[in-house]
Amino acid sequence: MSGPAPFGDADQERLLRLLHDELRRSLPAGWEYAQVKHRAIGRHAETAAIVQSVAGPLLPWRAPERVTELFGELRAASATSDGGTWLSAVLELRQSGGFRARFDGTGEPDFRAGPPPEAFAEELRLFPRAEEHVPGWLRRRADEAGEGR
Repeated sequence: MSGPAPFGDADQERLLRLLHDELRRSLPAGWEYAQVKHRAIGRHAETAAIVQSVAGPLLPWRAPERVTELFGELRAASATSDGGTWLSAVLELRQSGGFRARFDGTGEPDFRAGPPPEAFAEELRLFPRAEEHVPGWLRRRADEAGEGR
């Protein structure tokens, strides 16, 4: 396998549905659109969200801690033995029922607060990848911490 498991796995679908439901339950009254971004490397994770009301601007919104926990569970459920797992995700919801999820297992996450140096090697320990599936930036960052393979 060349990367994280493709979605369609029952456990992944269940977790994605739980994420969707948790977000819809907790979004502020009057919301029309929401975008939630999750970035993770090793045990370092960030979740950021924005919401928009029908006539309003996009505003920052703090997602409940349960959303971050569910993202972590989804990352673990998406891992493969040689392809690791995804590193960033973007979920988009619309009040009308629209829902879209995108996952990236190779691009370097755009963290707001940089992860500690050891998080990069930790990622490779927690979610091993065959060497050909380790992005160059991840290998460099793990090696810089003196903990690469």
